Amino acid sequence: MGRSILQDNAEKVEQVSKEKKEPLDLLRTRTGGAYIPPAKLKMLQEQIADKNSEQYQRMNWERLKKKIHGQVNKANTGNLVNVVRDLLQENIIRGKGLLARSIIQAQSFSPTFSNVYAALVAI
Repeated sequence: MGRSILQDNAEKVEQVSKEKKEPLDLLRTRTGGAYIPPAKLKMLQEQIADKNSEQYQRMNWERLKKKIHGQVNKANTGNLVNVVRDLLQENIIRGKGLLARSIIQAQSFSPTFSNVYAALVAI
């Protein structure tokens, strides 16, 4: 009787260890801007082979969102040309809503930079 309990526990431990080795599903975790270490992010990107999969598109969307948001937050009068160059290298046609939302949010948080954001939109 005691032996069967030990066997049951051993089987449960094996099942848990197998479950932990499953790749992280980005669709269910929805990072939402949470920090993912670069090594872990690279590992996750390598696991996704299908470029048309929903996971791959979600990861690219999050990358685009972070890149656009970072560039808008970095904008000031001194580096506006560099920010515009970096934004134009990204797919801002796909992320036009992200760009608009990011500029509106940045302007509402710091109204003193309204002229910078106006110049960014004008370009």
